[in-house]
Amino acid sequence: MDTFTLAATSFTIALSLFITGKMDRLQKSFAVLCLAVFIFQAAAFLNGLLAAGFCNHLEHLGLLAGTIAVVFFFQMLTRNESFLTKGFLAVVSLLSTAGAVSQFTPLGTRPGFHSALIAYTCIVVGICYFSLLYHVNRLSPSTEKKRLGYLLIACPTAAFICSVDLSGYLGYHFAPVSGLVLSALLYFTLLIVAYPQLSELHHFFARAFVIAVSTLIGAAIIYLVSFFFSGSAPSFTSVFMMSFLIIISITPVRMMLKNMFNVLYPESKDVFTSLYEFDEKLEKEKALMLAEMAPVFAHEEVNRLNTVVSQFLDYARPAIVNRRPQDINALVLRTISIIAANRMAGNIAISNELQEGLPHVDMDEQQMLQVMINISLNAIEAMPRGGSLTYKTLKIETGDGPAVGISIQDTGSGIPPENLKNIFKPFYTTKKSGVGLGLAICRRIIREHGGSIRVKSIDGQGSIFLIQLGVRDKIRYNPS
Repeated sequence: MDTFTLAATSFTIALSLFITGKMDRLQKSFAVLCLAVFIFQAAAFLNGLLAAGFCNHLEHLGLLAGTIAVVFFFQMLTRNESFLTKGFLAVVSLLSTAGAVSQFTPLGTRPGFHSALIAYTCIVVGICYFSLLYHVNRLSPSTEKKRLGYLLIACPTAAFICSVDLSGYLGYHFAPVSGLVLSALLYFTLLIVAYPQLSELHHFFARAFVIAVSTLIGAAIIYLVSFFFSGSAPSFTSVFMMSFLIIISITPVRMMLKNMFNVLYPESKDVFTSLYEFDEKLEKEKALMLAEMAPVFAHEEVNRLNTVVSQFLDYARPAIVNRRPQDINALVLRTISIIAANRMAGNIAISNELQEGLPHVDMDEQQMLQVMINISLNAIEAMPRGGSLTYKTLKIETGDGPAVGISIQDTGSGIPPENLKNIFKPFYTTKKSGVGLGLAICRRIIREHGGSIRVKSIDGQGSIFLIQLGVRDKIRYNPS
Protein backbone atom coordinates (compact mmCIF):
# COMPACT_ATOMS: atom_id res chain seq x y z
CA MET A 1 0.00 0.00 0.00
CA ASP A 2 2.92 2.32 0.76
CA THR A 3 4.34 1.87 -2.75
CA PHE A 4 0.92 2.25 -4.32
CA THR A 5 0.36 5.54 -2.46
CA LEU A 6 3.54 7.10 -3.84
CA ALA A 7 2.78 5.83 -7.36
CA ALA A 8 -0.77 7.18 -7.28
CA THR A 9 0.29 10.51 -5.75
CA SER A 10 3.04 11.14 -8.31
CA PHE A 11 0.69 10.26 -11.16
CA THR A 12 -2.05 12.53 -9.77
CA ILE A 13 0.34 15.48 -9.44
CA ALA A 14 1.70 14.99 -12.97
CA LEU A 15 -1.83 14.69 -14.33
CA SER A 16 -3.00 17.85 -12.56
CA LEU A 17 -0.07 19.82 -14.01
CA PHE A 18 -0.64 18.55 -17.54
CA ILE A 19 -4.38 19.23 -17.36
CA THR A 20 -3.90 22.91 -16.55
CA GLY A 21 -2.10 23.40 -19.89
CA LYS A 22 -0.23 26.52 -18.66
CA MET A 23 3.02 25.09 -17.38
CA ASP A 24 6.34 26.86 -17.50
CA ARG A 25 9.63 24.95 -17.85
CA LEU A 26 9.94 24.46 -14.09
CA GLN A 27 6.48 22.94 -13.81
CA LYS A 28 7.06 20.76 -16.89
CA SER A 29 10.29 19.42 -15.41
CA PHE A 30 8.49 18.63 -12.14
CA ALA A 31 5.67 16.88 -14.01
CA VAL A 32 8.22 14.72 -15.86
CA LEU A 33 9.92 13.90 -12.55
CA CYS A 34 6.58 12.83 -11.07
CA LEU A 35 5.93 10.60 -14.09
CA ALA A 36 9.32 8.93 -13.61
CA VAL A 37 8.51 8.33 -9.93
CA PHE A 38 5.16 6.88 -10.97
CA ILE A 39 6.80 4.41 -13.39
CA PHE A 40 9.36 3.39 -10.76
CA GLN A 41 6.80 2.84 -8.02
CA ALA A 42 4.10 1.31 -10.24
CA ALA A 43 6.59 -1.28 -11.50
CA ALA A 44 7.58 -2.10 -7.92
CA PHE A 45 3.92 -2.45 -6.94
CA LEU A 46 3.13 -4.74 -9.90
CA ASN A 47 6.22 -6.88 -9.38
CA GLY A 48 4.24 -9.60 -7.65
CA LEU A 49 1.34 -9.47 -10.12
CA LEU A 50 3.10 -9.45 -13.50
CA ALA A 51 6.20 -11.10 -14.88
CA ALA A 52 9.06 -10.33 -12.48
CA GLY A 53 11.62 -9.76 -15.24
CA PHE A 54 9.50 -7.20 -17.06
CA CYS A 55 8.66 -5.34 -13.85
CA ASN A 56 12.30 -5.28 -12.75
CA HIS A 57 13.38 -3.78 -16.08
CA LEU A 58 10.57 -1.21 -15.93
CA GLU A 59 11.43 -0.33 -12.32
CA HIS A 60 15.08 0.25 -13.24
CA LEU A 61 14.13 2.36 -16.24
CA GLY A 62 11.83 4.50 -14.09
CA LEU A 63 14.56 4.94 -11.48
CA LEU A 64 17.20 5.96 -14.05
CA ALA A 65 14.78 8.26 -15.88
CA GLY A 66 13.95 9.85 -12.54
CA THR A 67 17.66 10.46 -11.93
CA ILE A 68 17.89 12.47 -15.14
CA ALA A 69 14.59 14.22 -14.42
CA VAL A 70 15.66 15.28 -10.91
CA VAL A 71 18.82 16.95 -12.28
CA PHE A 72 16.80 18.81 -14.92
CA PHE A 73 14.22 19.84 -12.31
CA PHE A 74 16.86 21.24 -9.97
CA GLN A 75 18.44 23.07 -12.90
CA MET A 76 15.12 24.79 -13.54
CA LEU A 77 14.59 25.35 -9.81
CA THR A 78 17.95 27.14 -9.53
CA ARG A 79 17.48 28.86 -12.91
CA ASN A 80 20.76 27.35 -14.16
CA GLU A 81 22.62 29.50 -11.62
CA SER A 82 24.17 26.65 -9.60
CA PHE A 83 26.92 24.15 -10.33
CA LEU A 84 24.37 21.86 -12.06
CA THR A 85 25.64 22.69 -15.54
CA LYS A 86 24.54 21.24 -18.86
CA GLY A 87 27.72 19.16 -18.77
CA PHE A 88 26.65 17.58 -15.46
CA LEU A 89 23.23 16.78 -16.94
CA ALA A 90 24.95 15.20 -19.95
CA VAL A 91 27.14 13.05 -17.68
CA VAL A 92 24.14 11.89 -15.62
CA SER A 93 22.20 11.15 -18.82
CA LEU A 94 25.13 9.12 -20.18
CA LEU A 95 25.54 7.14 -16.92
CA SER A 96 21.80 6.51 -16.67
CA THR A 97 21.66 5.33 -20.27
CA ALA A 98 24.58 2.99 -19.60
CA GLY A 99 22.76 1.66 -16.55
CA ALA A 100 19.58 1.12 -18.57
CA VAL A 101 21.49 -0.84 -21.22
CA SER A 102 23.51 -2.86 -18.72
CA GLN A 103 20.39 -4.30 -17.09
CA PHE A 104 19.90 -6.38 -20.24
CA THR A 105 23.44 -7.80 -19.92
CA PRO A 106 24.82 -10.35 -17.42
CA LEU A 107 25.74 -7.38 -15.19
CA GLY A 108 22.04 -6.73 -14.63
CA THR A 109 21.53 -10.19 -13.10
CA ARG A 110 24.03 -9.66 -10.30
CA PRO A 111 22.54 -9.38 -6.79
CA GLY A 112 23.92 -5.93 -6.07
CA PHE A 113 22.81 -4.33 -9.34
CA HIS A 114 19.55 -2.90 -7.96
CA SER A 115 21.28 -1.60 -4.82
CA ALA A 116 23.95 0.06 -6.98
CA LEU A 117 21.27 1.90 -8.97
CA ILE A 118 19.60 3.06 -5.75
CA ALA A 119 22.95 4.29 -4.40
CA TYR A 120 23.69 6.08 -7.69
CA THR A 121 20.32 7.82 -7.59
CA CYS A 122 20.80 8.86 -3.95
CA ILE A 123 24.20 10.37 -4.78
CA VAL A 124 22.75 12.38 -7.67
CA VAL A 125 19.84 13.57 -5.52
CA GLY A 126 22.31 14.60 -2.81
CA ILE A 127 24.35 16.62 -5.30
CA CYS A 128 21.17 18.31 -6.50
CA TYR A 129 20.21 19.16 -2.93
CA PHE A 130 23.57 20.80 -2.25
CA SER A 131 23.30 22.70 -5.52
CA LEU A 132 20.00 24.14 -4.29
CA LEU A 133 21.62 24.99 -0.94
CA TYR A 134 24.45 26.74 -2.79
CA HIS A 135 21.96 28.66 -4.94
CA VAL A 136 19.82 29.77 -1.99
CA ASN A 137 22.84 31.00 -0.03
CA ARG A 138 23.78 33.23 -2.97
CA LEU A 139 20.31 34.78 -3.27
CA SER A 140 19.61 38.17 -1.75
CA PRO A 141 16.76 38.29 0.79
CA SER A 142 13.56 37.76 -1.21
CA THR A 143 10.36 35.77 -1.34
CA GLU A 144 12.02 33.23 -3.64
CA LYS A 145 14.83 32.64 -1.13
CA LYS A 146 12.30 32.11 1.64
CA ARG A 147 10.23 29.63 -0.40
CA LEU A 148 13.27 27.62 -1.52
CA GLY A 149 14.50 27.65 2.08
CA TYR A 150 11.31 25.84 3.10
CA LEU A 151 12.10 23.16 0.52
CA LEU A 152 15.66 22.85 1.86
CA ILE A 153 14.19 22.08 5.28
CA ALA A 154 11.47 19.73 3.99
CA CYS A 155 13.83 17.44 2.04
CA PRO A 156 16.11 16.31 4.91
CA THR A 157 13.10 16.15 7.23
CA ALA A 158 11.40 13.72 4.85
CA ALA A 159 14.62 11.72 4.49
CA PHE A 160 14.92 11.43 8.28
CA ILE A 161 11.34 10.20 8.68
CA CYS A 162 11.78 7.74 5.81
CA SER A 163 14.79 6.26 7.63
CA VAL A 164 12.28 4.67 10.02
CA ASP A 165 11.70 2.04 7.32
CA LEU A 166 15.33 0.94 7.76
CA SER A 167 14.61 -0.08 11.35
CA GLY A 168 13.60 -3.51 10.08
CA TYR A 169 17.26 -4.33 9.56
CA LEU A 170 17.78 -3.70 13.29
CA GLY A 171 14.99 -6.02 14.36
CA TYR A 172 12.31 -3.35 14.81
CA HIS A 173 9.16 -3.56 12.74
CA PHE A 174 7.02 -0.52 12.00
CA ALA A 175 4.43 0.14 9.33
CA PRO A 176 6.17 1.51 6.21
CA VAL A 177 5.87 5.27 5.94
CA SER A 178 8.25 6.19 3.11
CA GLY A 179 5.54 6.25 0.46
CA LEU A 180 3.27 8.54 2.46
CA VAL A 181 6.12 10.85 3.49
CA LEU A 182 7.49 11.14 -0.05
CA SER A 183 3.95 11.75 -1.30
CA ALA A 184 3.66 14.64 1.13
CA LEU A 185 7.05 15.95 -0.03
CA LEU A 186 5.95 15.84 -3.68
CA TYR A 187 2.75 17.70 -2.81
CA PHE A 188 4.75 20.31 -0.86
CA THR A 189 7.10 20.72 -3.83
CA LEU A 190 4.04 21.17 -6.06
CA LEU A 191 2.97 24.11 -3.88
CA ILE A 192 6.46 25.60 -4.24
CA VAL A 193 6.65 25.38 -8.04
CA ALA A 194 3.01 25.91 -9.04
CA TYR A 195 1.73 28.45 -6.50
CA PRO A 196 4.17 31.39 -6.28
CA GLN A 197 1.58 33.43 -4.37
CA LEU A 198 2.22 31.21 -1.34
CA SER A 199 5.14 32.99 0.28
CA GLU A 200 4.77 32.57 4.04
CA LEU A 201 5.22 29.36 6.01
CA HIS A 202 1.75 29.66 7.51
CA HIS A 203 0.31 29.55 3.96
CA PHE A 204 1.82 26.10 3.48
CA PHE A 205 0.74 24.97 6.94
CA ALA A 206 -2.80 26.12 6.17
CA ARG A 207 -2.85 24.01 2.99
CA ALA A 208 -1.36 21.04 4.84
CA PHE A 209 -3.92 21.46 7.63
CA VAL A 210 -6.82 21.41 5.17
CA ILE A 211 -5.44 18.27 3.50
CA ALA A 212 -4.82 16.59 6.87
CA VAL A 213 -8.28 17.35 8.25
CA SER A 214 -9.96 16.26 5.00
CA THR A 215 -7.91 13.04 5.03
CA LEU A 216 -8.87 12.27 8.62
CA ILE A 217 -12.55 12.91 7.90
CA GLY A 218 -12.35 10.66 4.85
CA ALA A 219 -10.62 7.96 6.90
CA ALA A 220 -13.35 8.19 9.55
CA ILE A 221 -16.05 7.76 6.89
CA ILE A 222 -14.26 4.72 5.44
CA TYR A 223 -13.98 3.21 8.93
CA LEU A 224 -17.69 3.71 9.59
CA VAL A 225 -18.69 2.16 6.27
CA SER A 226 -16.36 -0.80 6.83
CA PHE A 227 -17.73 -1.36 10.33
CA PHE A 228 -21.38 -1.33 9.27
CA PHE A 229 -21.00 -3.51 6.19
CA SER A 230 -18.23 -5.93 7.12
CA GLY A 231 -18.06 -5.85 10.91
CA SER A 232 -14.27 -5.45 10.85
CA ALA A 233 -12.17 -2.39 10.08
CA PRO A 234 -9.03 -2.40 7.90
CA SER A 235 -5.66 -1.20 9.18
CA PHE A 236 -5.34 2.49 9.98
CA THR A 237 -2.37 2.94 7.61
CA SER A 238 -4.30 1.54 4.64
CA VAL A 239 -7.38 3.62 5.38
CA PHE A 240 -5.35 6.80 5.91
CA MET A 241 -3.43 6.35 2.65
CA MET A 242 -6.64 5.53 0.78
CA SER A 243 -8.30 8.68 2.11
CA PHE A 244 -5.24 10.82 1.26
CA LEU A 245 -5.28 9.57 -2.35
CA ILE A 246 -8.97 10.35 -2.70
CA ILE A 247 -8.53 13.89 -1.33
CA ILE A 248 -5.63 14.86 -3.62
CA SER A 249 -7.30 13.23 -6.64
CA ILE A 250 -10.52 15.22 -6.41
CA THR A 251 -9.18 18.41 -8.04
CA PRO A 252 -7.47 16.84 -11.12
CA VAL A 253 -10.42 14.51 -11.69
CA ARG A 254 -12.82 17.48 -11.57
CA MET A 255 -10.60 19.42 -13.98
CA MET A 256 -10.45 16.47 -16.38
CA LEU A 257 -14.21 15.94 -16.27
CA LYS A 258 -14.80 19.67 -16.67
CA ASN A 259 -12.68 19.73 -19.82
CA MET A 260 -14.58 16.72 -21.17
CA PHE A 261 -17.95 18.32 -20.43
CA ASN A 262 -16.85 21.57 -22.06
CA VAL A 263 -16.29 19.62 -25.27
CA LEU A 264 -19.21 17.19 -25.11
CA TYR A 265 -21.76 19.39 -23.32
CA PRO A 266 -20.67 23.05 -23.49
CA GLU A 267 -23.94 24.32 -22.00
CA SER A 268 -23.17 22.63 -18.68
CA LYS A 269 -21.17 25.48 -17.21
CA ASP A 270 -22.57 25.04 -13.69
CA VAL A 271 -22.57 21.24 -13.53
CA PHE A 272 -19.54 21.25 -11.23
CA THR A 273 -20.79 24.08 -9.03
CA SER A 274 -21.72 22.94 -5.54
CA LEU A 275 -25.25 23.73 -4.40
CA TYR A 276 -23.78 25.35 -1.32
CA GLU A 277 -22.04 27.93 -3.50
CA PHE A 278 -25.34 29.57 -4.32
CA ASP A 279 -26.07 30.65 -0.77
CA GLU A 280 -26.14 34.18 0.53
CA LYS A 281 -22.60 34.05 1.91
CA LEU A 282 -21.09 33.40 -1.51
CA GLU A 283 -23.15 36.17 -3.02
CA LYS A 284 -21.75 38.59 -0.43
CA GLU A 285 -18.22 37.42 -1.20
CA LYS A 286 -18.79 37.96 -4.89
CA ALA A 287 -20.15 41.43 -4.19
CA LEU A 288 -17.07 42.30 -2.14
CA MET A 289 -14.78 41.02 -4.88
CA LEU A 290 -16.63 43.02 -7.51
CA ALA A 291 -16.45 46.11 -5.32
CA GLU A 292 -12.68 45.67 -5.06
CA MET A 293 -12.32 45.22 -8.81
CA ALA A 294 -14.79 47.96 -9.73
CA PRO A 295 -12.34 50.90 -9.76
CA VAL A 296 -10.27 49.14 -12.40
CA PHE A 297 -12.24 46.64 -14.46
CA ALA A 298 -13.92 48.01 -17.58
CA HIS A 299 -17.68 47.95 -17.97
CA GLU A 300 -19.46 45.86 -20.55
CA GLU A 301 -20.11 47.27 -24.01
CA VAL A 302 -23.63 48.30 -23.04
CA ASN A 303 -22.14 50.78 -20.51
CA ARG A 304 -19.40 51.98 -22.85
CA LEU A 305 -20.55 55.62 -22.86
CA ASN A 306 -20.53 55.74 -19.07
CA THR A 307 -17.00 54.29 -19.13
CA VAL A 308 -15.73 57.00 -21.49
CA VAL A 309 -17.23 59.77 -19.37
CA SER A 310 -15.99 58.28 -16.09
CA GLN A 311 -12.44 57.80 -17.32
CA PHE A 312 -12.37 61.28 -18.80
CA LEU A 313 -13.45 62.75 -15.47
CA ASP A 314 -10.86 60.63 -13.63
CA TYR A 315 -8.19 62.04 -15.88
CA ALA A 316 -9.38 65.62 -15.88
CA ARG A 317 -10.23 66.29 -12.25
CA PRO A 318 -7.63 66.70 -9.48
CA ALA A 319 -7.14 63.46 -7.62
CA ILE A 320 -7.72 63.19 -3.88
CA VAL A 321 -4.63 61.41 -2.59
CA ASN A 322 -4.84 59.62 0.76
CA ARG A 323 -1.23 58.71 1.40
CA ARG A 324 0.13 56.66 4.24
CA PRO A 325 3.09 54.26 4.62
CA GLN A 326 2.36 51.06 2.73
CA ASP A 327 4.13 47.73 2.19
CA ILE A 328 4.62 47.52 -1.57
CA ASN A 329 5.01 43.72 -1.47
CA ALA A 330 1.63 43.34 0.22
CA LEU A 331 0.09 45.52 -2.49
CA VAL A 332 1.67 43.37 -5.24
CA LEU A 333 0.36 40.18 -3.63
CA ARG A 334 -3.11 41.73 -3.39
CA THR A 335 -2.89 42.61 -7.08
CA ILE A 336 -1.94 39.02 -7.91
CA SER A 337 -4.90 37.64 -5.94
CA ILE A 338 -7.31 39.91 -7.83
CA ILE A 339 -5.80 39.15 -11.23
CA ALA A 340 -5.73 35.40 -10.55
CA ALA A 341 -9.49 35.53 -9.87
CA ASN A 342 -10.12 36.98 -13.32
CA ARG A 343 -11.27 34.48 -15.94
CA MET A 344 -9.00 36.10 -18.50
CA ALA A 345 -6.01 34.89 -16.46
CA GLY A 346 -7.04 31.24 -16.73
CA ASN A 347 -4.16 30.31 -19.05
CA ILE A 348 -1.59 32.71 -17.59
CA ALA A 349 1.23 31.53 -15.29
CA ILE A 350 1.64 34.21 -12.61
CA SER A 351 4.85 34.42 -10.57
CA ASN A 352 6.56 36.92 -8.32
CA GLU A 353 10.05 37.76 -7.07
CA LEU A 354 9.59 40.14 -4.16
CA GLN A 355 12.61 41.47 -2.30
CA GLU A 356 12.17 41.39 1.46
CA GLY A 357 12.88 44.23 3.84
CA LEU A 358 11.78 46.96 1.46
CA PRO A 359 11.12 50.37 3.01
CA HIS A 360 7.50 51.42 3.26
CA VAL A 361 6.28 53.94 0.70
CA ASP A 362 3.94 56.87 1.31
CA MET A 363 1.18 56.24 -1.21
CA ASP A 364 -2.54 56.00 -1.80
CA GLU A 365 -3.21 52.27 -1.68
CA GLN A 366 -6.31 52.30 -3.90
CA GLN A 367 -4.71 54.46 -6.57
CA MET A 368 -1.56 52.33 -6.77
CA LEU A 369 -3.71 49.19 -6.83
CA GLN A 370 -5.55 50.72 -9.78
CA VAL A 371 -2.23 51.31 -11.55
CA MET A 372 -0.95 47.76 -11.11
CA ILE A 373 -4.23 46.07 -12.02
CA ASN A 374 -4.60 48.27 -15.11
CA ILE A 375 -1.11 47.34 -16.33
CA SER A 376 -1.73 43.67 -15.45
CA LEU A 377 -4.99 43.54 -17.41
CA ASN A 378 -3.27 45.08 -20.43
CA ALA A 379 -0.60 42.38 -20.12
CA ILE A 380 -3.20 39.61 -19.97
CA GLU A 381 -4.99 41.01 -23.03
CA ALA A 382 -1.66 40.84 -24.87
CA MET A 383 -1.47 37.08 -24.17
CA PRO A 384 -4.72 35.61 -25.57
CA ARG A 385 -3.05 32.21 -26.07
CA GLY A 386 -1.45 32.15 -22.64
CA GLY A 387 1.94 33.09 -21.31
CA SER A 388 3.61 34.23 -18.11
CA LEU A 389 3.13 37.35 -15.99
CA THR A 390 5.93 38.18 -13.54
CA TYR A 391 5.94 40.74 -10.74
CA LYS A 392 9.22 41.91 -9.17
CA THR A 393 10.12 44.40 -6.47
CA LEU A 394 13.51 45.69 -5.39
CA LYS A 395 15.19 48.51 -3.54
CA ILE A 396 16.90 51.14 -5.70
CA GLU A 397 19.58 53.61 -4.63
CA THR A 398 19.33 56.83 -6.62
CA GLY A 399 21.06 60.16 -6.48
CA ASP A 400 18.01 61.53 -4.67
CA GLY A 401 17.97 58.78 -2.07
CA PRO A 402 16.39 55.32 -1.73
CA ALA A 403 13.47 54.24 -3.88
CA VAL A 404 11.39 51.15 -4.51
CA GLY A 405 11.13 49.60 -7.97
CA ILE A 406 8.25 47.51 -9.29
CA SER A 407 8.31 45.65 -12.60
CA ILE A 408 5.43 43.89 -14.35
CA GLN A 409 6.60 41.71 -17.22
CA ASP A 410 4.59 39.67 -19.72
CA THR A 411 5.41 37.36 -22.61
CA GLY A 412 2.70 38.71 -24.89
CA SER A 413 2.61 40.26 -28.33
CA GLY A 414 4.70 43.28 -27.33
CA ILE A 415 4.26 46.86 -28.49
CA PRO A 416 5.39 47.94 -31.96
CA PRO A 417 8.14 50.61 -31.86
CA GLU A 418 5.95 53.16 -33.65
CA ASN A 419 3.30 52.85 -30.89
CA LEU A 420 5.67 52.75 -27.92
CA LYS A 421 6.16 56.53 -27.67
CA ASN A 422 2.42 57.20 -27.68
CA ILE A 423 1.03 54.71 -25.15
CA PHE A 424 0.95 57.21 -22.25
CA LYS A 425 -0.79 59.91 -24.30
CA PRO A 426 -4.45 60.57 -23.43
CA PHE A 427 -6.99 59.05 -25.83
CA TYR A 428 -4.32 57.07 -27.70
CA THR A 429 -5.39 53.44 -28.12
CA THR A 430 -4.96 50.55 -30.54
CA LYS A 431 -7.92 48.61 -29.10
CA LYS A 432 -11.23 48.46 -30.95
CA SER A 433 -13.18 49.16 -27.76
CA GLY A 434 -10.57 51.13 -25.85
CA VAL A 435 -10.84 54.68 -24.53
CA GLY A 436 -7.12 55.41 -24.40
CA LEU A 437 -7.02 56.85 -20.87
CA GLY A 438 -5.91 53.85 -18.80
CA LEU A 439 -2.14 54.26 -19.05
CA ALA A 440 -2.45 58.05 -19.06
CA ILE A 441 -4.22 57.84 -15.70
CA CYS A 442 -1.57 55.41 -14.44
CA ARG A 443 1.24 57.81 -15.34
CA ARG A 444 -0.57 60.73 -13.74
CA ILE A 445 -1.08 58.78 -10.49
CA ILE A 446 2.58 57.73 -10.35
CA ARG A 447 3.81 61.26 -11.06
CA GLU A 448 1.55 62.61 -8.29
CA HIS A 449 3.35 60.17 -5.99
CA GLY A 450 6.72 61.59 -7.02
CA GLY A 451 7.56 58.50 -9.07
CA SER A 452 8.16 57.53 -12.65
CA ILE A 453 6.99 54.86 -15.08
CA ARG A 454 8.58 53.60 -18.27
CA VAL A 455 8.16 50.65 -20.56
CA LYS A 456 10.43 48.39 -22.56
CA SER A 457 8.99 46.14 -25.22
CA ILE A 458 10.04 43.85 -28.05
CA ASP A 459 7.39 43.40 -30.70
CA GLY A 460 6.22 39.79 -30.65
CA GLN A 461 8.11 38.87 -27.43
CA GLY A 462 6.57 40.85 -24.59
CA SER A 463 6.71 44.01 -22.52
CA ILE A 464 7.93 45.12 -19.11
CA PHE A 465 6.61 48.13 -17.21
CA LEU A 466 9.03 49.64 -14.70
CA ILE A 467 7.70 51.78 -11.85
CA GLN A 468 9.88 53.73 -9.42
CA LEU A 469 8.41 55.20 -6.24
CA GLY A 470 9.52 57.02 -3.15
CA VAL A 471 12.32 59.51 -3.88
CA ARG A 472 13.71 61.45 -0.89
CA ASP A 473 11.00 62.24 1.64
CA LYS A 474 8.43 60.20 -0.28
CA ILE A 475 9.70 57.09 1.46
CA ARG A 476 9.69 55.90 5.02
CA TYR A 477 11.54 52.94 6.40
CA ASN A 478 9.73 50.07 8.02
CA PRO A 479 10.64 50.29 11.70
CA SER A 480 10.48 46.49 11.96
